[in-house]
Amino acid sequence: MYLDRIYEALKGSVSQKLFVNHYYPFAYEDAKRIFFKFSEKHEDNNSFVVKSKLRKPIRLLEQYMGYLKIILEAFKDKPELINYSLNNLPGCLILFRVMRLFNRQVKIAVTCHDVSEFKSTSFINYEKIYKYADFLIVHNEESKKLLMSAYNVKSQKIYQYGFPDMDISKLVAGNMSVGKERISDKVDPIKKFLFIGVIREEKGLNYLIDAWTKIGDRPDYQLQIAGRDPEQVHSDFEKISDYRNVILKIKRLTDQEYLEAIHWADYVVFPYEKVGNSGVLSTVGKFNILPIVSDLDYFTNHDLVDKEFVFTACDSNALVEALRKAHDLDEEKFLEKVGKRFSYLENIEKDYNLAVQKCYLEMLNASR
Repeated sequence: MYLDRIYEALKGSVSQKLFVNHYYPFAYEDAKRIFFKFSEKHEDNNSFVVKSKLRKPIRLLEQYMGYLKIILEAFKDKPELINYSLNNLPGCLILFRVMRLFNRQVKIAVTCHDVSEFKSTSFINYEKIYKYADFLIVHNEESKKLLMSAYNVKSQKIYQYGFPDMDISKLVAGNMSVGKERISDKVDPIKKFLFIGVIREEKGLNYLIDAWTKIGDRPDYQLQIAGRDPEQVHSDFEKISDYRNVILKIKRLTDQEYLEAIHWADYVVFPYEKVGNSGVLSTVGKFNILPIVSDLDYFTNHDLVDKEFVFTACDSNALVEALRKAHDLDEEKFLEKVGKRFSYLENIEKDYNLAVQKCYLEMLNASR
């Protein structure tokens, strides 16, 4: 969804070629599906590799085979600019250096989704990547400041446009309805709260679990936790697993399941301790749903966040108060807040496209 939104913004202004996952859902000629056919955990992948102990080495092999295909395509096409949009995978410096052997004029941009590493990506040398790249792309002011302060990157090397808002319903056949036509569905005394996405330590899920034990097993509150929990993350689900007002879907979600979970909720909770960007936040914008967020700069400066539902990070008592405030919000004010966000999203689409185009054209001009 992220790549598709940026591709659509640039279409017609620059020539593009995308190198993407084998299961990339959009069928346009510019997208080459070259990554992880056998090792990707996807509902359409029936390969034995997914459940095999060989998955990780095979995945690494598939990644480098994908790099080789990119190098061959780049040798043929002689692109002016390469944007590497996933800097938490190993080996990208090898890709960059080999690319330069064949095309010394090519400029390399790296999109910095998470400027500093998380525990699960601590093996990646972000500093070397940032030093080698010609341009760095960020989606918010906090990321730019962190690049300059923590990695000593000059501001002239950094380009910025916002993280795209994404319409997840495009991924599902027979799209479930989203947006204003659903607003009346929210007339319900039971308030539904959702935590969704891959569970990382930095997402602070245990603070939400602690907060929910203080809410208790009340029938007018419901919580759903949905997403994959990697082995290295120790989430304390036992505290709430017996609650009748808790739904646990601890698994990799299909696109359909992801959409259904968001469709179900009134509020999405972000108890994060640390954040780079949030794809989840960018997918809920077109639903009549409100985010409850910790007071990290990324959230407090985000246009989709209502300041009324910001709480102190790493404080389960503050989160309890935010949950109660959301629960007690009356229907009229809920609809008013959702309506303001819809109006905002409708007004910025054209401006967003222009901002993306401006960023890439400036990088291309700097390359010449």
